[in-house]
Amino acid sequence: MLVAEQQDKRIDDLVAHVNGGFARLDGEIAGLRRDLKDTQTELRDEMQQGFARVDKQFEQVDKRFERLDRRFDVLTRWAIALVVAAIGALGANAAGLGG
Repeated sequence: MLVAEQQDKRIDDLVAHVNGGFARLDGEIAGLRRDLKDTQTELRDEMQQGFARVDKQFEQVDKRFERLDRRFDVLTRWAIALVVAAIGALGANAAGLGG
């Protein structure tokens, strides 16, 4: 009977040790999951901030292109006006109307 009791005690000790190990692992896994979620949240926030900065830069570039487009339109109008004036002057000169 003494041997059976010793075996039962050893089995009970082993079960307690295994259960303690599983409890420790469950706690560590839960901690790792929390750390992973925190890291994901931080990374997501950092990425969103980065995207916001890139969006601002694109908006600034868009504004610069709009200003360049307006300047190009003005230059185009002036070039057309100069060509029309030159053609008019050449036509007037050819017709003998020039000074």
